[in-house]
Amino acid sequence: MSTTYGEARTERVLGATSVTGTIAEAAGSIAVIVLSIIGLAQGTASATIVAVTTIVLGAALLAEGGALAGEFARLAMVSGEPGAADSVLGGMSLQVACGGIALVLGILALLGVSVGTLPAAAVILVGGAMMLTAGTIPQLRQLRAITAGTSEVALSIGRSSMAGMAGFQFLSGVAAIVLGILALSASSVETGRTLVLVGFLIVGGAMTIGVTAMSGNFLRFFTK
Repeated sequence: MSTTYGEARTERVLGATSVTGTIAEAAGSIAVIVLSIIGLAQGTASATIVAVTTIVLGAALLAEGGALAGEFARLAMVSGEPGAADSVLGGMSLQVACGGIALVLGILALLGVSVGTLPAAAVILVGGAMMLTAGTIPQLRQLRAITAGTSEVALSIGRSSMAGMAGFQFLSGVAAIVLGILALSASSVETGRTLVLVGFLIVGGAMTIGVTAMSGNFLRFFTK
C-alpha cells in the first residue's frame, strides 16, 4: 500500500513538474514573439531588447526541457518501468543545456559583452537544439497514447497528424541557424540585430506550436 501511495505521489509530482514547465514555456515563447515584433518595429532594434529576448528564449527552452523530462518520467512510471523514468530525468539534457547557455549568453549581452555576437550565437545554438529534438513531442504523444491503450489505427492517425509539426520545427531550426550565421557575417550591427530578431520570431513561433501540442498535459493534470 505504501509503495502504491509513493508511486502515485511521485507521478503527481512529475505531473506538476510537466504542467509548470508547459505553462512557463508557453509564457516564454509568446514573450519571445512579442519582444521580437517590438524590436523589429523599432526599425533599428536596440541591443537591450535583443539581449532580453535572448534571456527569455533561454528560459523558455529550459522550461521545455523540464516539462518534457517530467512527462516522459511520468509515462515511464505509468508503464511500469521506473528505471526508464530515472534515465529520462537525467535525459533531455540537450534542451536544458542549450537553454542554460542561451540564458547566460543573453545575460552577458545585456551586460554589454559582445552584444553583436552572443545573441547570434544563441540563435544558432537554439536552432540546432530544435533540429535535433524536433521529433520529441510527437514521440511523447505516441507514448502517452500507447500507455492509455489507444488502438493501432488511432496511433497511426496520431503519427500522421504530428509529422507536420515535427517537420515545421526542424525547418524552423534550420532557418534559425542560417539567420544566425548571416547575422554573424552581416555588414552592419543593425542588420545583424534584425536577422537575430527574425530568427527569434521563427523559433518563438515553433515553440508556441510545440507547447500547443503539449497543452494536453495541462488538461490531463487538472481533470485527472
